[in-house]
Formats: sequence, structure tokens, C-alpha cells
Amino acid sequence: MKFSKIKRISPSEVARITISLADICNNGHDGFGYSCDIFTLNGHKDEAKLLYEGKIYRESGGDRSKEFMLQHFVEFEPIFKLDGCDIFGLPVYPLMNGAHWLEKNPEYAKEEFRLTDSEVETLRNYKPLSLAKFWDKMTKTRYKKEVSEAIKLLESLTNEKYKITESVSPHLYNDIHYVFITEAKGWNIHKGEKNKNKLQYHLDLSK
Repeated sequence: MKFSKIKRISPSEVARITISLADICNNGHDGFGYSCDIFTLNGHKDEAKLLYEGKIYRESGGDRSKEFMLQHFVEFEPIFKLDGCDIFGLPVYPLMNGAHWLEKNPEYAKEEFRLTDSEVETLRNYKPLSLAKFWDKMTKTRYKKEVSEAIKLLESLTNEKYKITESVSPHLYNDIHYVFITEAKGWNIHKGEKNKNKLQYHLDLSK
């Protein structure tokens, strides 16, 4: 699913935002994402053009910052929150990147994984298996609610219905295999797996 909107942000500038839930990177699974291009009346004629309110605007750059998005497109916040996440609400490499950022930059980990201060402090002491179990629990609780809100928003804008065809988080599935099983098949084993709606994690995360 994909939806675009154009909005004036200054007397001489407009911004075009595109929000999506799709396999844009050809990774074998859908993910949330957005892009934002800025167009100006005084742009270079060699740049891409956009017709808005009877005038031609030329592309002059972009701005994906959280501050810009919330200032001009706050109605799409459920998508911004999940940018780069899979359909279960997890960012890429939740074990490897999660452990790294929790140790090196707790504030970034808090923002990237949408955590509370107390959760950050607790997770900094977790071993990989405990972290995997925590992420799995989040995909069934808080993250599930965030994903549902984002899907409903896209469905309302596109008049399409989205059906989840995965039984496990692709990002967590890949990371568990890479960290606990073997690095031989690379980081994206999920892409080559068939019957993705019947996949199970390589480890039992229920205990």
C-alpha cells in the first residue's frame, strides 16, 4: 500500500510525502516507510517538476527529520513511528543492533525501539536470548497496537485492505538465525523461505 500527499510549507515551497507498507527494498517482506521531497518555485529547470495549484515547482531536496514531519504531516505519525520496521513493528537486526545501541547509545535505542527509560535500563543487562524473548513479547502487545493503528491509517487513505501473511517477524527471524544458528546463509534467510505464514522461530521464545 502506498499513499502520497502534497502540502504547502511556505509561500514558495511545497512538500510531497509518500507513506507506504510494501516490499520496497525487495527483501522478501513488507515494511513501513516514508519519503518526503521538497519542491520550490525557484528550483533549477533540470530538476524534477511538480504541478501544484496551477504553478510548476522544481525539486530542491528533501527532509525526513522527525521535527519536520510532525510540524507539517503530524496526521501520518503512526507511519513515521514505524519507519524501517517490519509488519510486526521491529526494526532491522533487533538483536545485534539492539544490543549495540542499548550499550553505546541508550537514547538512540529508546527512540529506535520505542522504549521507556526503565525498559532501556533493564534491557541493557539482557543476553541475546532474553532480548529475543522481549522483542517477541512486544510484537504481541505494544508493537501490535502500533502496527494496527498504522495499517488502519493506510487502509483509510488507500481504500485497500491489508492482510498479514507472516507468522513471525522477518527482522527477528533473520537475526535469531544469524546470531544463534549460523552466519553461513547471510542475514536474510527469511527471503528464501517458502510458506512464510507457517514459519516458526528457530528457538522457543515462549518460555
